[in-house]
Amino acid sequence: GVEADVKGGGQNGHASKSRFRDPQHMMAQSDLGDLYGFGMGVAQDHARSFELYTQAALQGCANSQFNLACSYRDGEGCAQSSERAIEWFAKAGEQG
Repeated sequence: GVEADVKGGGQNGHASKSRFRDPQHMMAQSDLGDLYGFGMGVAQDHARSFELYTQAALQGCANSQFNLACSYRDGEGCAQSSERAIEWFAKAGEQG
């Protein structure tokens, strides 16, 4: 579930976690996730989008939590998982 994502740190678990705690990085990751997810100015890459959404979602970005839930729901950039989608939708919903 969500705990596995947190423990694994997404696909970049080895990266320095401190640099990802900066809210500016969180929003940049979320925005980049959108660009890759929709192929705006870059080649569409759902796996990269999923990675970026995961990084931002783990920091508490509600937009990325919602988008990560959509990725799990649709199986874009990850294995489809209704259970994980529901967990991330709930996390995003808790923030409004």
